[in-house]
Amino acid sequence: MNAKKQNGKTLILANYLPPISETCPNPEAPDNENCISRYRLYDEAIYIVDWQGNIEFEWFSYQHFDEMGFLPKAQEAIRETRSGAFNNENANDYQHFNNVNWVGPNIWYTLFRDQRFNPEYIIWDARSSNITAIIATADHPKGNWKKGDIVWKIGPNYQAPYDQESKLGQIIGQHHAHMIPWSLPGGGNMLLFDNGGGAGWGPLFEGLPLLYTPDSPLNDPSRGAINNTLRNYSRVIEFNPRTLEIVWQYSQPNPTADLNGDGNYWGNERFFYSFFISSAQRLPNRNTMITEGATGRVFEVTKDGEVVWEFISPFSAGGSGLPLIVGAVYRAYRIPYSWAPVNKNCP
Repeated sequence: MNAKKQNGKTLILANYLPPISETCPNPEAPDNENCISRYRLYDEAIYIVDWQGNIEFEWFSYQHFDEMGFLPKAQEAIRETRSGAFNNENANDYQHFNNVNWVGPNIWYTLFRDQRFNPEYIIWDARSSNITAIIATADHPKGNWKKGDIVWKIGPNYQAPYDQESKLGQIIGQHHAHMIPWSLPGGGNMLLFDNGGGAGWGPLFEGLPLLYTPDSPLNDPSRGAINNTLRNYSRVIEFNPRTLEIVWQYSQPNPTADLNGDGNYWGNERFFYSFFISSAQRLPNRNTMITEGATGRVFEVTKDGEVVWEFISPFSAGGSGLPLIVGAVYRAYRIPYSWAPVNKNCP
C-alpha cells in the first residue's frame, strides 16, 4: 500500500481483486473479447479519503482496461497467460502499480491552462505493464472527459510508430513517476526511475506468436507470462510531459559494457542497475538524489552526472523476498534541515 497526504486528504494505493465474473464473464469461451483475463486479476485500486475516513474518490484499474492502449497481442497475453499468484492459486498481476502521487501545482496548469495537469489529478505508474498515467479526479469543465478517465499516458508502447512515445526510448518496470514541484529546478517536468529488467505484455518482437498452448489447462506451465521488454541497466529520466522530449537523464556510461575490463560486469565497478523498487528526487541545488534500490545505494549526482556522495545500506533485504539482494532500499528522500530536531545541548 502507498499513501500520500494533500490538503487534509490522503491518497491511497491498494491491491484489489475484482470478482472474475466482472473481468471475464465466460472464461471458457474462446477469444472472449469481453474477457480481460481467464485468471483472477490481482489488480489495483486508488482511493482518496478525508480525515474522518470517508472515501471521496475511488478508482479501479480493470474498469479502465480499454484506455490502457494494449495492442491486440498484448491483450491476448493478458487474457491467456498469467503472472503471479494469490493464496497459492494462479492469478494475473498484469499491472502491478507501485506508486501514486498527486500532480501538484505546476506551470502547465497555472500558466498554460492545460487541464490534463490539474493539481488535484493523480499520477500512477505500473511496473508490469510499463504504463505511467494521469487520471482525472473530476469531470472536465467543458466535458472533454469524465471523472476517473485517463487524461495523459505514456506506454505501454514506446517504439515507433506509436505516437510520440518513441522519443523517450523504451521504459521498463519504472518506479516513482512524479512531476517535479514547480519550486525546484525542472519544475513541471516528469521524473522517474526507469528500472530495466523485464516487463511488458505480448511477444518479444511484433509479429511473433505467443508461447502458450491454446487448449492447455489454465494451470499449464506454458501459460506463464513472458516479458516482452528486456534491458540489463537502469536510467533516470526527466522529460517534458507535453512534448515528451527528454530534458535530462542519468545512466551508466556504456551501460552494457565491462567498465574496468576485468571480464566481470558485477565486480568492484559501479554497474547502475536496479530491476525493481528505486526512486529519484530533484533537489534545490539542481542535483538529483537517486535510490538504486536493489543494491541499497543512495547517491547524489550533478546535472553533468558527477556523483558527489553516496551511501550503501548495511542492512539486510528484510521483506524484499529476495534473500540474495543484501541491503535493498525501496525509496529514500532528502529532507530539509528544518525537519531535524534541534539539540540545545550541542555547541
